Amino acid sequence: MLQRRGPQRSVDVIVSSAFMLTLILLACVSAQLLRDSVTLECGWLLEAMVWSCGLGIHLLRLLTLGGNVNRKYRGCLSAILTEQINLHLAMEQRPDSKEQLTVANNVLKLAADLLKVRNTRL
Repeated sequence: MLQRRGPQRSVDVIVSSAFMLTLILLACVSAQLLRDSVTLECGWLLEAMVWSCGLGIHLLRLLTLGGNVNRKYRGCLSAILTEQINLHLAMEQRPDSKEQLTVANNVLKLAADLLKVRNTRL
């Protein structure tokens, strides 16, 4: 199922599933701790707490890494660089339309240079 959906949707499914599992585990632990006769000596309760803490730590790590990646690659310059990479790949796949792709690549290079100059002046 995950291979059919693509990498971005697969990551979304995994993160959503981990988040929901963490919430369910925390709800079960909270419900059991609110009872009067429950102590932490129950094996499954301790295991559920460990699992929810572990999943929470990994989700927090994933969120911070995702925020760092989004901050780094946000903006026009990264989109232009991505399009340049796509053009180079298209040139290798279709050598017959290399002239048109070279013109488009030169326009993207010029736009990237202009954005770099603008960013250095700001």
